[in-house]
Amino acid sequence: MIFINVLTIFEHLIDTVYIRFLTCERIRKMIKYIGYASLQIRRYSAIFYIEIRSFSDMPVIQNEELKIENKIRFIEAAQALIDEGGLEKISIRKIAERAGFHNSTIYLYFRDMDELIMLATMKHFDQYSQALPRLSTQNLSAADTFLAIWSFYGHTVFRKPQIFYNFFFGKYSNDLTTVMEEYYRLFPEEKVEYSHEIRVMYFGQNIRERCMYLLQTLSGTVTTLQKENIELINDIVVCCLRTLLEEKCQDPSLDPGDMTTRLLSMIRYVVRI
Repeated sequence: MIFINVLTIFEHLIDTVYIRFLTCERIRKMIKYIGYASLQIRRYSAIFYIEIRSFSDMPVIQNEELKIENKIRFIEAAQALIDEGGLEKISIRKIAERAGFHNSTIYLYFRDMDELIMLATMKHFDQYSQALPRLSTQNLSAADTFLAIWSFYGHTVFRKPQIFYNFFFGKYSNDLTTVMEEYYRLFPEEKVEYSHEIRVMYFGQNIRERCMYLLQTLSGTVTTLQKENIELINDIVVCCLRTLLEEKCQDPSLDPGDMTTRLLSMIRYVVRI
């Protein structure tokens, strides 16, 4: 028996709770080699008795290969649900059920559902990712390459505005490099080789950093871009993108092509190309 002094009094006490994983760090360490556990909770004044025991019929996470396999199952389940109903109707329960696990097992593999969703929505970069190498190898001027990348980007994100708004402006949008590296670790067959310029932009930490790399490719060719104003111009471009994505999320009937044209017009005006 393990005695834990609980400061918060639960309104509804559940006598027996079955879990695969506990998010509490202290308890997690105690059961780090137990894939599933049973918590028997009994109330005695402000003290709860927590009994942890393993179940022989519940599998234990034994190695890294199995962890990868299960993470992929969760990601693919989330991808299928997103394709079927979008982000609005997705839930931990639905993902776990589709993957064949208990709800709480998700936290054994992901920090939260937001991280899982980020990894699941990486597949929507496929078309965009496949086009980038072609854009980087074409014999175009720096300005034409810059606009071509933004044009294809616009046609991609405005077709799935909620997914890409979450990706670039959601909870983990400032950690895109880590998300993408993890995704390609799990799905190495989907990784594409890029030129140095495209690779630096593609794996930027967040959308602001990615846009800045693109702007810097115009250095020396666009006279309006100066060291003193490039960050301001970059912030304006990011704000334009965010505003248009929000608009498209609120009104799905807006045409992706028209939205892309508006984005390019804004960028041309701000950058003066």
